Amino acid sequence: MFELNFSQRNSETILFIDIEKSSLDNVYSVFPINYKVHTAQTLDAAWRILRTKKIDCIFCNLKLSSGQNGIEFLKLCKSNGINIPFILIANESEKIKSVYARQNGATDVLQKPLNPEHIGLNLAKYFSSAG
Repeated sequence: MFELNFSQRNSETILFIDIEKSSLDNVYSVFPINYKVHTAQTLDAAWRILRTKKIDCIFCNLKLSSGQNGIEFLKLCKSNGINIPFILIANESEKIKSVYARQNGATDVLQKPLNPEHIGLNLAKYFSSAG
């Protein structure tokens, strides 16, 4: 079992990508407070953050705007040698795409709505397996 000590500040930084402004506004209620979180509403903004900041883990909604999706961003990251935990967030109706995402290198696929306790435990697992 993985445990987090929430009283200590972690050095890990998360990039959270979602087109829904409400999800971005509530991101700090989902992730433990001891992680630094950058948010992006578009893949262009996410790519800029990824290229200029130290990012240790990516959470990306499967469905994005303008025909873009999280799997495309996953492939872009992998093709550019970015090998950090990449977690896709999907709706229940997107299960088939979840299998495809794992086949393309997603670390995990989580279902909406995100559960803060579940996220905390998964972050410990993602970082321990990446290190």
